[in-house]
Amino acid sequence: MNTAIINNNGIGNGIIIYPILKSLEKFEKFIHIENLFLETKKENLENLIEFFPKEWRRFENIDTILKHFEDLHIGKIINIRKEAKNYDTKYFKFKKVAKKHVDIFDLYQNNIDNSNPIGIQCKQVFENAYGKIKNIDWKWLEPKLEKEQDILFYIGSSILEKVLSLNQVIKIHESIRDRIPKSKILICSGNNRYEKDLLKELSNNLIDERTSFYNFNNLPEAESQVAKSDIILTNDSYMSHLGGASYSPTYTIFLRTNGIIWRNSTQPLNHIFQSNIPLNCDSMKEDGTCKNFYNNCGGCRGQDIDFEKIGYIIADHINIIGNQND
Repeated sequence: MNTAIINNNGIGNGIIIYPILKSLEKFEKFIHIENLFLETKKENLENLIEFFPKEWRRFENIDTILKHFEDLHIGKIINIRKEAKNYDTKYFKFKKVAKKHVDIFDLYQNNIDNSNPIGIQCKQVFENAYGKIKNIDWKWLEPKLEKEQDILFYIGSSILEKVLSLNQVIKIHESIRDRIPKSKILICSGNNRYEKDLLKELSNNLIDERTSFYNFNNLPEAESQVAKSDIILTNDSYMSHLGGASYSPTYTIFLRTNGIIWRNSTQPLNHIFQSNIPLNCDSMKEDGTCKNFYNNCGGCRGQDIDFEKIGYIIADHINIIGNQND
């Protein structure tokens, strides 16, 4: 029998699940919701049979989903998509019908520790289904021996409300430059229009021969640059998880989400700068995300974060690395 994995379709969600699937590839066959990152890794995942429509994560066509699962001999469903019980009513309706035919495992099970990083929580769900999982390689992205930059500063996000402002990025950059004037910094983003616009504004405002700007066109480019960087700094969990897959220390600024949950799984190389405003907001859901993600409420813009201090911390870490290499 095979297993169906229901997940969010974000790039970061694919990065989180990838090392778990790799650790199980000799034992189980999977189908997974459409995911851009996993599609780029399809050749490396012998156990991944196919992708099913991302719309199915909404659980709106129960009969269609279950018929397809039956045709593919699905014996287990692993759901690692979770918002909160009052938001996941369609999932619980689906679960009530589906559990008559298959075994179901999810993040709502009592032994899942919600204070763990999401990758560890997912691992616990898979262990509920298969027993103890050994040899998960969270650090699967091999570093390059020749580094091209000291700091990769990723300013993009698929969600506009998670993106830093122009002034916040400049404050971080300037405080890094105060401490280490000669460090090489790559400031980069994704392909959304607002990401490109911010990157262009920064290139016009930061006249600095040792700072370069780059717009990632695809995931292999992002992986390559992460592997060539001493430190990763980001405001998006996608890059945080990709940084966690490398051997580089990763610093993540969480403006709208709960960093305790959405940090990567590679301690002690994982560091977070957390805004406390969303943690005390009624809009924060059980899964550590905001119900107003796609609405500009204007409430969580990092007002309580010292961005200048972030730059100093990053600069001090680069100095430590430099002293170790001398």
